[in-house]
This record gives sequence, C-alpha cells and structure tokens, in this order.
Amino acid sequence: MTASFLSITIHPCEVFHDHSYFIRLSTALFHKWKLSENDLLHLIVEKASVRVSVASFESEENMIEIPNNLLAKLFLPARTICLGAKFIAAEKTVYFGPIITLLTEINEELDQVHFYTVHDFCYELHKYASKLNCFFYVCSLQNITNRTLNGYFYENEKWHNSCLPIPNVVYNRIHSRRRELSKMFCSFQAQLKNYNIPFFNYKFLSKWEVHKQLMIEKKLHRFLPETNILTKGNFTKMITCYDLLFIKPLHGSQGKDIVRIKKKGNNLAVQLSTTSVEENEQSFKDIEHFYQYFTSQLKKQAYIVQQGIYLITANNRPLDFRLLCQKRNMHTWTVTSIVARLSANHQFVSNISQGGEIVKPFSVLLTHFHFHKALQIFSHMKELAIEAASVMSNQHEGVIGELGIDIGVDINGGLWMIEINSKPSKKYPNHKANIRPSAKGIINYAKVLALSNGGSENSC
Repeated sequence: MTASFLSITIHPCEVFHDHSYFIRLSTALFHKWKLSENDLLHLIVEKASVRVSVASFESEENMIEIPNNLLAKLFLPARTICLGAKFIAAEKTVYFGPIITLLTEINEELDQVHFYTVHDFCYELHKYASKLNCFFYVCSLQNITNRTLNGYFYENEKWHNSCLPIPNVVYNRIHSRRRELSKMFCSFQAQLKNYNIPFFNYKFLSKWEVHKQLMIEKKLHRFLPETNILTKGNFTKMITCYDLLFIKPLHGSQGKDIVRIKKKGNNLAVQLSTTSVEENEQSFKDIEHFYQYFTSQLKKQAYIVQQGIYLITANNRPLDFRLLCQKRNMHTWTVTSIVARLSANHQFVSNISQGGEIVKPFSVLLTHFHFHKALQIFSHMKELAIEAASVMSNQHEGVIGELGIDIGVDINGGLWMIEINSKPSKKYPNHKANIRPSAKGIINYAKVLALSNGGSENSC
C-alpha cells in the first residue's frame, strides 16, 4: 500500500450492547486517526458502505472489531481479515481494500469446488494477496446485483462460497473463446465498466491479430516469420519460397490442430500436431493434391500459413522458449520467467499439453553456443519479449497485464517470435508448492491498477 494506507486487521465479533451499528477500534488506530468515543465513521468496501459509531479498546496493534451483521452489509466474510485501510479525516471515512478477483469457469459439481487449469494458481494468488493485505476471491460470469458478486474465498484449507464485495480489479482467466463472445461475458464487462472497475487481460488474441500488430513496429520485422491468412494462392506462393511451412488455426491454442508441411524431393510430407511422425506422416505428390485433401478435412475455422524456421533442437526434439512478461506498473513490462519447452519424441510442437517438457533455458543454449554467445542470446530474448509486449499493449484499448511470448532460436543464434498468448498456461508439471513469481506479478499489478483507478477513494 502507499504511505497513506495502513495495514489493519479486522476481527469479527458479536453485536456490542445491543447496538448493531457500533464498532471498536484499537487505541493505536484511535490515536492515529484522532477519534473520540461515539464518533460516527463511514466504512466503505468498494461499492458497499455502512455508517457506524465507534469506541476503543486497549491495543498497540492496528485492529478493528466489526460485528458480523455489519461485515455482512459490507459483503465481507465473518473471519479475521488483513486489509489496507485509508482514513479521510475530513469525511470521517475509512476505505478498505484492495479487493482482487479472478474471473474463470468454476466446476461446482465435485465435492470440492475446482477452477480447472488455474486451480492451483488461484491458491498461490490467495496466499500472496494475503501477504500484501489484499482480499482475493474467484468468481464466474454472472450479473452484478446489489453491489455484490457470488464467489469463492479461501480459508481453513478449502474454498468457501459467499456473497462478496464488488472487486477493485478483475483478472480475466476465462478459458473459452466462445464464452468470451457470449452475451453474458459482454454484459459482465459492461457492468465492470459502469462501475469503473479495471479488467485486465480482457480477451484472447488471434494469431493474425498478433502478427498484424507486431508488424506495425518496423524494428520487429526481422524477428517475424512471414505469415498470411491461409488461401490457396497464399499457400502456393509460400511453399514456392520456403521448404517448411506451418498451418495454424487462427484461434488455436495448446498446440492443437497445427499442420507441418515439409518439402521432400518433389513431394510434400505432412504431419498433424496431434499425431506422431511414426503414426501419421502423409505424403502428397503436389500442392493441388495436398490442398484438396486439407480443405476436405478443414474444421470450420480460419487458418494462417506461416514460414517455418529451422530452430535449434535437443536430441532431435524441437524446442522453443516461453517468456512470461508482466506489467510492473502502468507502463513498464518485465520478464518474470523464462523456460525452454522441449517437444515430445516424434512431435514438432513443444506445448506441455501435447507432451512437451520444461528444461532449463540457459543450459539448452550452452549445448549449441559458447558461453558469451549464449549469454548474448539469452539477454536479447528478454529485450525482444519486452519490446513485443509493449507494442501489443499499446495497440489495445483494453488492459493487458500479462503475455506469454514464444521465441525460437535458429542454428545461427537468430531470434524468431513464434506466438504471443494473452492467457499463458498456469498448469506446469512438478512445480514446487511455493508461490510462483507469476502469481506475485499478477497480484502486484492488480494492486497497481486498483490504487491507480481514479484515486484511492474510488478504488479502495
């Protein structure tokens, strides 16, 4: 919190002396805020508020005792909570926050509620938010009614359902592109906008959209494989120029339904990302036969065709580098983590969901380049990722706070931007139980948004 905020502990309690609108503050807070017995205070948690009389109790800690009935009016659970508090003396008002919410799909059919691929990540967000005196909860798409949302907060080793305060900021982790186009999603976004609530990573990005936006920045051109919307004409032109191409769904993810086309003599060797070379590599004698077959198998969606690059490998397995970029403040991007992703045997995509594995990035570079060259490439990757993230962020009206940027390295040490993902995976195998840097980055940026949103009084 900023200097004008205090870290305070809220304790639930029973009603004092049959006075339902009465709270007690520690003498430490009483003296800091220069209060007197029976003063009237206005308590505000985002859009919920209540007026109360105050009394004091002896303590050197920053504590407030609030009866359960008043916590309910503020939509806070009846539990001990550490939050930030700002006191505006002229208005006799206390603002509490920040309240941070993650929006996603929720499986409520199990004995224990589950948040799909971000379930473990939500627990890490909760842990780190608590350390920073923020209140974190998870919600699904719904109408915002009576200044509250239905969501799940974590306590005593489980997630609890409750009516909770409208948040100061929302992090979008909806998994489905179709759901993001639904009327419910649009309505939810509109309600957040109406309440002036920041909403970051507001949508999925298509591969063609990403390519066009990166092409706006001329200095990035040399890092971008040639990419076009798939048509027969574009495919014919590109297969004439390059001996390796990839066809990818415009709105694809997780390495699914990608087609690799490789020239072998006068034939085209074709493989799908969801099969191995040993299982299914098909050969076509010319462009006409391949394109006729491919269009007959097409799912009803758009595709791009992209220049293939011969990237470095490990044990003949293709690899790339995933750089997670996150906003540090309103304008500055940083690289939070870098991993090398190694494809499964006989596969050409490195996605973890397709059997890929995580390896140490610098160690991989050292198997191909001498130390100083590897160090130069490693440093250049980070610079390139930050530049790309900044370009993407500046091209969007909506707020973007996190991007997964996939970079390949060719045999000469050249860098190539393969893809950019606005919903980078949070489900990595064998990650330790401590809080990942990416979780810390999300909460830190959410706090920045909350405290920058129209002044402290409006955001917390």
